Amino acid sequence: MEFKLTFNDGIQMLSYMINNMEVDGTVTEERIASLVLQELRGHAYDGVTVNELCRILKECFGVVAVYCCDLIQRLKLEMDMYCLDGQHLYFVQC
Repeated sequence: MEFKLTFNDGIQMLSYMINNMEVDGTVTEERIASLVLQELRGHAYDGVTVNELCRILKECFGVVAVYCCDLIQRLKLEMDMYCLDGQHLYFVQC
């Protein structure tokens, strides 16, 4: 049996509430960082701002704002990036 939700307008969609929800499993911080890292490789570039990465993490990956800073710190290490001015990230040049 297939069930599909349809909404007539945005207000009806916003008023929809999930009553029965179950958690299938959890994801470790390491796994999230690994998945995000794989996807971010196309978005990270020399001079990308911390704010831009936060926006990408929130909009594209659903990361809650409070976790963005911790995740960016981890991504900096994994992607060999550094931040001199507290705003822009650069790749380490070998």
